[in-house]
Amino acid sequence: MQADDLSELSDDLRRERQRLGRLVASLQELRPRIRSGGEAVEAAALRLHSFDTGVERSLLLVSRTVNGRTPRQGEGWHRRLRESTQQGLQAFLRIRHLVRNLYADELLPLWQDLDVDLETFEAWAEQVARGADG
Repeated sequence: MQADDLSELSDDLRRERQRLGRLVASLQELRPRIRSGGEAVEAAALRLHSFDTGVERSLLLVSRTVNGRTPRQGEGWHRRLRESTQQGLQAFLRIRHLVRNLYADELLPLWQDLDVDLETFEAWAEQVARGADG
């Protein structure tokens, strides 16, 4: 793993976090309309699925850069996250099966934890990349 790899990872994570942040904000805007059902529920379900995909993409970026490979199925790589993040992600890791039973209001606390974790890692990657350059 080179400094350039970490710098690129940091940039990729920043973009991914921005996308995830916009998704969370759009879900918050939908929240008052979700109880009425219909299109709002479908829109929320699609956004929750997109959130799951974005989280997975972020974690895979880290694994590919730091570990040099994509984790194998069943490896339990998500269990190495902070406990609060890990617990919050459990439902979202099964999003394809649970989309009808999840509520958008559960997403905000999870996003706050995940955002901190990704931002912390992003800062670490930048620091290591700068140190390797100097």
